[in-house]
Amino acid sequence: MKLKMYLALLAMGMLSLQGCSDDDDDLPNSKVPEAVRNAFDSSFSNTANLSWETKTLSQGQYYKAEFNNKSDNGYKTEAWYTADGSWYMTETEMPYSDIPQAIKTSFESSEYASWKKDNEVERIERAGTEKEIIYIIEVESAQDVDMDLYYSADGILIKAVNDDGDGDNESLLPDRTGVK
Repeated sequence: MKLKMYLALLAMGMLSLQGCSDDDDDLPNSKVPEAVRNAFDSSFSNTANLSWETKTLSQGQYYKAEFNNKSDNGYKTEAWYTADGSWYMTETEMPYSDIPQAIKTSFESSEYASWKKDNEVERIERAGTEKEIIYIIEVESAQDVDMDLYYSADGILIKAVNDDGDGDNESLLPDRTGVK
């Protein structure tokens, strides 16, 4: 009787796992749609360590390329595309020392200047009517409050958001009808 109960539970567990979808499916280059590969190749011709994965979000399914952009100091970069090859966002990790001076000046004179900053800054380029670029500086207060500071390229603090710790910027993807 115990064996039957164990087997029944095991079978139920296997079925429930089979129904789960993995949002981060690694893909070989050959499984990436040709339109996506062509769009990527036309934008990023000098890369290393390229890998692909799919991401399914509420906005839809995306193909995300992760690579080192040798044309941009070898920075770790992610580029997001839809299946038809439409580009939606590029996220680049870069050292604080390489961000525009206007952002450094603004940050270093802000209320967050005394907070501990992460040495890596995220540069986000998004699709829209004009290519919009945002820089995100992560900071932490002495009281362990984490904030993400969003700056425009000309040094204007757009917003300061409590960092929820998820470590991704997927919420910055423009929706399919335009920029959020």
